[in-house]
Amino acid sequence: MWAVADGMGGHSAGDVASQALIAVLAKIPCVDDLEHYSEQVASTLQTVNRELLELAQSRGRDQVIGSTIVVLLISGKQLRYLWAGDSRLYRYRNGELEQLTKDHSIYNEFISLGLKPKEGSSEQGRGNIITRAVGADLQLQLDYGQGDIATDDMFLLCSDGLDKELNHADIETFCSAGSVSDIAYCLVREAENRGGRDNISVIVVSA
Repeated sequence: MWAVADGMGGHSAGDVASQALIAVLAKIPCVDDLEHYSEQVASTLQTVNRELLELAQSRGRDQVIGSTIVVLLISGKQLRYLWAGDSRLYRYRNGELEQLTKDHSIYNEFISLGLKPKEGSSEQGRGNIITRAVGADLQLQLDYGQGDIATDDMFLLCSDGLDKELNHADIETFCSAGSVSDIAYCLVREAENRGGRDNISVIVVSA
């Protein structure tokens, strides 16, 4: 299992949420049955979702203590993944990068309805606001995906701090930079050099 969580609701509150997520996910026993494994992960995320809502309620003032999440599970040549928010999973195969997840954002909701916010409109300004997160709603809505793994496939999990600074082509170029640790380091460094407007988390997995 590999996971990236990106906190929201203010610096301290976001840290509480993202750290809680990673801590509980790390306690889930690894199993080869990916269907069962993903169900366990989803159930755990639902539990944390309720706990974060209760914590936020206890602090009052309409505070949100939440986090995005993206989780990758691999067994043999099979993979499953699940996510909420705008932390992403990419696959790099045969020199081409593909985004496997779809951001849960207001912008993408407009696009799914066949609409595109006008340049400079209030809708465009709110476009990057996420519509799903752990700790944001009474019932956590997760999306799921699965697939086969080919020889030399590589996977990249990241927070939105990366794609705020680097576009798809930039990330694709860096994926040929060397070892997985080299790629992760170079991506973070380049994003920081370009402004680093948000927290940047990157995990690169070679299958």
